[in-house]
Amino acid sequence: MAMSKKCSANAETSSVKIMKTGKLSFRIHHPEHDLSSIGARLGVIPYRIWKRGEPKTTPKGRRLTGHREASYCAIRLQLEEESISETIREFLLKLEQHQEYFLQLSASGAKLEFYVTLSGESKLAEEFDWKLLARLANLHVSFQIEG
Repeated sequence: MAMSKKCSANAETSSVKIMKTGKLSFRIHHPEHDLSSIGARLGVIPYRIWKRGEPKTTPKGRRLTGHREASYCAIRLQLEEESISETIREFLLKLEQHQEYFLQLSASGAKLEFYVTLSGESKLAEEFDWKLLARLANLHVSFQIEG
């Protein structure tokens, strides 16, 4: 059975964005490793980062009770006119330049993930084709949607 031209097109570029309001982040959780070098390594500034054992604070810096049980780094990714999958593809280029480092982080207990938060009446209709999913899997990166 021959594949039609439509099916043989480059599926990696196929996506539809219907999300009205929402956010996309790349997040790393680690039980003990200091993640403070991630921003410099990737050429970005994390919007939330802390080390295990640091006092808990709100995003505005107000002190809370207790200490952080694990290290955490979150990088907000700008969607603008791009689809979520296209934004992830572009950011994966940065991650893939440091593949060995991220695989070592994963092997030592880190959870790496792209995290989408949908707000209000937002809906998401987008294709995450096998090529993109394979790239995520090769770096041990998960994909999570909340909304």
